[in-house]
Amino acid sequence: MSLFCRRMGFVAFLLLVPAARATAQSALTLASALDQAARANPTLAAQSARVEAARLRADGAGSWMPPTVGVSAMNVPVTTLNPTRAAMGIRLMAGQTIPWPGKRAAAERAARFSAESEAAGRIASGRMLAAEVVVAYARLARVEAHHRLLDEKIRLARDLADAATVRYRAGGGTGQGDVRRAQLAVTRLRTDEIALTAEHERASVELATLLGRRPDPSMPGMAHDSLVAATELTDLVQRLDARLDSAAGIATRVELVQLARRQDAVAARLDLARVNRRPDLMLRGEYALVRDLRPGPLSMGGIDTWTAGISITLPTAPWSRRSLSADEAGWAAEARALEADQQALSDRIAAETALRDADRRGARQTLARYDADLLPQARAAYEADLAAYRAGSGLLDGLLDDLRMLTELDLARLMLLNRLAEATARSGQAIGIDWTTAFTH
Repeated sequence: MSLFCRRMGFVAFLLLVPAARATAQSALTLASALDQAARANPTLAAQSARVEAARLRADGAGSWMPPTVGVSAMNVPVTTLNPTRAAMGIRLMAGQTIPWPGKRAAAERAARFSAESEAAGRIASGRMLAAEVVVAYARLARVEAHHRLLDEKIRLARDLADAATVRYRAGGGTGQGDVRRAQLAVTRLRTDEIALTAEHERASVELATLLGRRPDPSMPGMAHDSLVAATELTDLVQRLDARLDSAAGIATRVELVQLARRQDAVAARLDLARVNRRPDLMLRGEYALVRDLRPGPLSMGGIDTWTAGISITLPTAPWSRRSLSADEAGWAAEARALEADQQALSDRIAAETALRDADRRGARQTLARYDADLLPQARAAYEADLAAYRAGSGLLDGLLDDLRMLTELDLARLMLLNRLAEATARSGQAIGIDWTTAFTH
């Protein structure tokens, strides 16, 4: 009776654990995960704010310098400090700096290109995040498949334990040793499932972090609700492959656009540094009203005066020419650095594409070998030894070795699928695929 209760309890455990995983949270599709990451990831939100800040700064980059106005009082001539007896006057002044033609346009171009570079950087970060979400989702789907694999292998191990029990009662086999070894195999698989539960939680936390989800304080000891992948790993790989096979070439990589806008901005800054060597004009005008309050024949009564003038800056003065030369040389060096960055980025993209394609080919070839040879042979060996054992002519040790080999091969196949999904996601990122639009539109 106790053996029966233990078996029924274990069966209930097997039935409840997958159900608990499935009901912990509604299944998450990859499209939903990509959409959540695009809307809620804090890093993207910060970059969006920086793009808006750059755009707002660009709106005023080409503005005129503010005018100057002033007012002053004067005492001419200084015969007394008493303002009621002195000749007092009020002066009103105004001025406006007129920059050399081309300065405002160069400053505006530089700011616009910088804002466009920020916007391209935001798009590039979004695509990089989307690739990370795909990789994390594939890992979660692999853990889910691993759960199902262990459930199946535990069931097979329990069948072996039952067969060993039946054979022992019939007087065959090696006695209770077979039963205990079969039960040990079940216990080992159950221990693996406990460890896999922790791995599932880590995969959930990793994906939830990318989605911008915060820890749930209502679940002590757990950082997030356990996520459940709605898409099978095999289906996910097929969809990734189909999107990648239909993708365009390397020209869609947004980092290249971002770098080009940075080069345009630096070119505009260099133009501005050169035109800063030209003088600015200052137009000035003032109006004065003087009233002479002195008594007697010296009083002039009152006069009104106005003056107008023009002045220019002297950027070629020795103490200012050094700063202008340094500014121009600095932007010229920055332009050369960006040219090197462009070459390095192109080389890196080509290398990434080649490496990811090599990873995909290797994973595909190995996966084909598993499906065509290794797994069919392992299943055939297991089924043959199981039939022989049930017929009373086989040994349990060999059968357990077959089950262990089959489990390892199935798990290795899952890891290959995971590797293929990750390599495909990275390959798409290398050539500029936007995985968000690939799965949400």
